[in-house]
Amino acid sequence: MANIRFVVFHTGVDALKVYMPLMEVSKAALAVTNPGARYVVLTDKDTAPSLERTFEVEVVAESGWPLMRQYVGAQRAYSATAEPGLVVYAATDCAANRSFDTALHHNLAITYRSGVGERCPINNIAYVEDHERMTWFLDRAMGLMEPSRANFGGDQESWYAALGHTDSWEDADDNPYGVKLASPEGRWIHLYPCRTHNCFPKRNGHFSGSSHNAYLVHYKGDRKLNMVESVNHFILKTGDLRPDWNALKKSKDVALPMEGLRKQCESS
Repeated sequence: MANIRFVVFHTGVDALKVYMPLMEVSKAALAVTNPGARYVVLTDKDTAPSLERTFEVEVVAESGWPLMRQYVGAQRAYSATAEPGLVVYAATDCAANRSFDTALHHNLAITYRSGVGERCPINNIAYVEDHERMTWFLDRAMGLMEPSRANFGGDQESWYAALGHTDSWEDADDNPYGVKLASPEGRWIHLYPCRTHNCFPKRNGHFSGSSHNAYLVHYKGDRKLNMVESVNHFILKTGDLRPDWNALKKSKDVALPMEGLRKQCESS
């Protein structure tokens, strides 16, 4: 698959001491699993100078906007002018785990979590070749974002609102936990299960069977604390033995740079 871009979002200079190591190891994982793919960071003009020496940067986020509106708005702006090819909209705590050449069997797919009850099943991870439809979807999500959630939670909730409730989704195959189909305003959007396209490793960073086979692994919440060591071991294959996770958590070299994550882990 040609012209693959792995696109993440980050704004805020102060938070870079926490998130820069995550983005750096994610970029390294992309280079190993998808040679020639581009790692792109969507950001604002205030943060860009701190990123552009390390990453390909697109200054499309509006300075001064609430964070969640910045996030979805930056994705919409990028999508509106995206070059042909595959764009994987991911997060800074995600890493490519295998080649994306066979990841997308439709022209747009968003990942979903099953078994979450009435909680939001969407994590803002998408695989996109139809950039016009994705721009329309993101514009729809921006319009549906609750103002009260514009600083926290509105990114996932607005994507879910734009798709429609799970009750309106249809099964696209014979597996009730497999590919699904949403049709907001009559426009089809496929939904791929997280276990194959947005898999969460164990909280200590270890890979399960699903993690090993997933296209993308997502270190959501406090999994971020172990992301660098986990990606180094399981994807970059640096080190002969699995890390001693308990020792890593006590190590000053690991714990101090990541300390700022602990307050954020519960909310991200």
